[in-house]
Amino acid sequence: MAKDIYVKSDGNNANSGLVIGSPVQTRAHALGLAVSGDRILTYAGDTFSGQLTQNKSGIEWDVYGGSEKSIFSGFVTLTGWTNQGNGIWSKSESSLGTTLKHVTIDGVSIPKGRYPKFNNTDHGFLPIQSGTSTTLTSTSISSMPNYVGAELVFKSIEYAEDIVTITGQSGSTFTYSGTVNYGGAKGGYGFFVQNHINTLTEFGDWAYDASTKTVSMYFGSENPYSYTIKASSTSNLVTVSGNPSDVQYNNIAFEGSNLDALLLTNASNFSLTGCDIRQTGQDGVFANNHQYMSVNDCDFYDINNNAFFLGQNTDYSQIDYSRIREVGMHYGMLKGGLGCGIGIHIPWFNSSAEHNHVWNCGQTGIRYEKAYTQCNYNHVHHASLRFSDAGLIYNWNGSTNNDKQPGMRCVGNIVYGAPRVNQGINKGSQYLNHGIYQDDHTSGAPDNLHQIKDNFVFDIEGVGIFLHNSESFDITGNTVFNCNHGLQISSDTAPGGERMEDLHFKNNIMVAKTANQTAFFIFSNQNDIPDMVNSPSDWDYNVLARPIDDTDSIRIQAVSTTTLNTLAQWKAMYGWDANSSKSPVAISSTEQFRIETNPDETSKVVDLSDGTYIDMHGVEQTSTITLAPHSGILLIKTGDTPPPVDEYTVTVIAGTGGSVSGGGVYEEGDTATLEAIPDTGWHFVRWSNDVTDNPYTFNVTGDVTLQAIFAQDEPSPGVIIVKGKFRIV
Repeated sequence: MAKDIYVKSDGNNANSGLVIGSPVQTRAHALGLAVSGDRILTYAGDTFSGQLTQNKSGIEWDVYGGSEKSIFSGFVTLTGWTNQGNGIWSKSESSLGTTLKHVTIDGVSIPKGRYPKFNNTDHGFLPIQSGTSTTLTSTSISSMPNYVGAELVFKSIEYAEDIVTITGQSGSTFTYSGTVNYGGAKGGYGFFVQNHINTLTEFGDWAYDASTKTVSMYFGSENPYSYTIKASSTSNLVTVSGNPSDVQYNNIAFEGSNLDALLLTNASNFSLTGCDIRQTGQDGVFANNHQYMSVNDCDFYDINNNAFFLGQNTDYSQIDYSRIREVGMHYGMLKGGLGCGIGIHIPWFNSSAEHNHVWNCGQTGIRYEKAYTQCNYNHVHHASLRFSDAGLIYNWNGSTNNDKQPGMRCVGNIVYGAPRVNQGINKGSQYLNHGIYQDDHTSGAPDNLHQIKDNFVFDIEGVGIFLHNSESFDITGNTVFNCNHGLQISSDTAPGGERMEDLHFKNNIMVAKTANQTAFFIFSNQNDIPDMVNSPSDWDYNVLARPIDDTDSIRIQAVSTTTLNTLAQWKAMYGWDANSSKSPVAISSTEQFRIETNPDETSKVVDLSDGTYIDMHGVEQTSTITLAPHSGILLIKTGDTPPPVDEYTVTVIAGTGGSVSGGGVYEEGDTATLEAIPDTGWHFVRWSNDVTDNPYTFNVTGDVTLQAIFAQDEPSPGVIIVKGKFRIV
């Protein structure tokens, strides 16, 4: 019979652990007592330190005793600091390893000290004049102090950084050792130095000497004992042994790994639900050879390298309804090399990333690659913040045209905020970051196209939707706004090589915001653009617009011939877009554009009472609109709604002897006309404000109450009235 085993940090391993009042103390002991089907319940809010080796199948981990998460931690608190002078303090800690990858001060993650600082020009990258796989030369080096033993960080390509060790310094040249990409240091790129005591000049700057396991940190005039400083001392918080399967982690916070929080290679059917994965030295979750992994409703943040990174043979994995942020945002703290700074990486077959919120990533928000993978209904923004030639949603399937990948879907995502990143790279580089980037050979299959559907993409420095050397795509129902090119199709292989074909592009809205943007750009190095579609009808019913200047908004380049075209000229070129349209109106200012998005799971009502609007199909939108979940709309403001006019009440009271007219509700500034009508034998005297005009006309400026005052007429001459009796004389 399945049982619950209770674990509490102040428990005792001599206890049975089978009742709440008799918990064991350590997770390892509890796991030793467990068999498949058991639950291990850790006390809510307790911290359990060190590495857990998951060596049994069928175990469920959860919490008891409260709503807080229990914490699986790799942090050690650093106390007993020694003052080294000049604001620098040091602490030797024997539990630290051969590297130190994560340090926090009062719970805030702090990167290594570096020179120059990140907030300097060019994010603190200094220019490289020349370099090799072992040397870097820069005029900036000649004025530097001795940095031998420090780490040297540089970019040798737009989408990666290298981290090596300085082994020598002479004049303007560093000699270094370590693994490099793309040949090592290059002229025109940038570098900085870190992890050396000479870089410690601002509060929190730190360096680590592995030979003595000593942390040095700059406090200036501050006292380190006023702060809680923690360092990552455990390589991995959870590892596996013996190919376990069917393991669940619920409501656990994993923090302070020096490498990966969960290293789940050679296992299957692991799940994480309601967990936090935070402040890791490398990846949040890393797995190879692990099928059927599931992550639901988890938070990943302050991740030095990648948040959720799956490698080979990780079929049927999924991550959904999770939040991922602050990933790979610190230069010099990433793993180094390619594939760093990624929020979600699902590279294998039949996997999915759906309903996630991903933001503030150094390179890519979500990357997917293989057949039947789903990337749907995600909210991805402000990624690709540290590297170039990346995409907020990215797909790459090798440098050659591999087997087709049927069944891939990228549907209903809201994607925005990809900036130009040129820090530390050759300033002549043309690499930009893109919204949805289908890089080399991400082709679907003719009978099961790669679907890019109903996405809302905007504010991208590069391309909104970019297809590069790929084929068999169905691009339908997308809205793209304010990108260098709304859509780009690029076939840049050598003539006679692979070709792009079987493309379907229908019912999309591609809108350029400024006059230097285009609705779309098609480039082929093989002069085969007409062959990219099976029929002209496969490319139709789109809105291709640049309302600020709706001429020359479509760019076509066949080999070396480039033309800028109006929509009419483009239609005449190949017969495509026969039923497509341009902007329903011209605009005089880009301030007339309005974007509304709804990344949530429920409908959203948008108030349009501030003006009159039309959508890009020319349909007037007034009062309110309702956005379905995971959708957006682009509107053009065509006029302002007059400001509301105040209304006031004119109250008219008839005194004795008559009646009145003209009272009621008036707008401010309206003219009101009041009239006093006396009864027989009575006459009008005045209004209560002493005005004697009748009718009385005035402009209404506020609420007002007026009474008409009447008086009896005087008796006719020759009539004597006697009370009770009268006689005629």
